Amino acid sequence: MIVPLRSGYSKQSIDANIAELRRAGHSRDSAIFIAYAMARKSWFATHPRGHLIYELAWPKSARRKQDYDKDGRPVATESALQSVRTNPVAKGNTQINRILESDATPRIKILRLQNLALRTYASSPRQKEVIAAYKALEAQIADNPRTAAPDVTRATALYRGFTGKAPKVLKKINVPPLPETALAIGKVFVIMYSVDATGERFHHEFVGKARPLLIVAADGRQVFLSGGAYTFTNRGFVDKK
Repeated sequence: MIVPLRSGYSKQSIDANIAELRRAGHSRDSAIFIAYAMARKSWFATHPRGHLIYELAWPKSARRKQDYDKDGRPVATESALQSVRTNPVAKGNTQINRILESDATPRIKILRLQNLALRTYASSPRQKEVIAAYKALEAQIADNPRTAAPDVTRATALYRGFTGKAPKVLKKINVPPLPETALAIGKVFVIMYSVDATGERFHHEFVGKARPLLIVAADGRQVFLSGGAYTFTNRGFVDKK
């Protein structure tokens, strides 16, 4: 029986396909497998040279196009499968407790738990235990203004979503103040950038109103992007519609 499925890789598309497959008689595991394969196929059709977002990857280290067949099904190596089978979380809550009971600061504990969650099979009960542990720590920090750093949690989540890895280091950097006088050069059509965590290079073309304005300081030593209808997500730069 051929089941008509939605294209796309959004959570709504995946959930709709799982429901449709279940109505057609597929088991829960089979429906999830097929729906996620369809989502990966749609992702790579839209981003033929892009890196798969970690929410769709299985195992989590498999984010390249060659890790999947033409229908989005994982072509996992035995070593990758073994890393999933022998994940430390499978041995119980020992590693969670070890992190929680360590002398690290709450924020470092959160980063370690988030990294552990990334290495755990997606949506499994054990991954939910890890997520619950770091969510509880985040709530504690939110309740204590002295330990809460603005936007650190959001920045960490965006970094993880884009790179598939938890940041290893949190540090302050000095950002120079905006210049009092600057030059408006013109619109930016294309941006290319590399990612230190993965060594990848990305290329994005801004379209229409999404194009930002290139601003240069009067001394020529600082460059900024101003305006433009775009945002940076776990897929990199995305033009707003």
